[in-house]
Amino acid sequence: MLSLRVMDSRRQQQVGQMLQEEMASLFQRHGQEWYGQAFVTLTEVRVTPDLEIARFYCSVYNLPDPQGTIDRLNGQLTDIRFQLGKRIRHQVRKIPIIEFVLDDSLDRAFRVDELLRQP
Repeated sequence: MLSLRVMDSRRQQQVGQMLQEEMASLFQRHGQEWYGQAFVTLTEVRVTPDLEIARFYCSVYNLPDPQGTIDRLNGQLTDIRFQLGKRIRHQVRKIPIIEFVLDDSLDRAFRVDELLRQP
């Protein structure tokens, strides 16, 4: 199946960038209570055209089960959305629904590189 991704509108990009900056700040402040000792990096934020849903793509380091950290974040969505809403309530009409997704593209790139180096 061929998948074509339509370019995001300027507003989607602006909201996505703002959400990524605000969430990164929240991770610095509340990360320990939300996901523990893991090292989590926000790699990308994609916002639906209606700005209703924001998907945060996260890379997780320093843990054998990165999906467990993502599940833990998704279990804290009420508190995370509340904290985010306090920060962005004057910049958007409606606080988007939040989803956290594991971004394992860096791990896959390392695996491909490893395979290419093998004789």
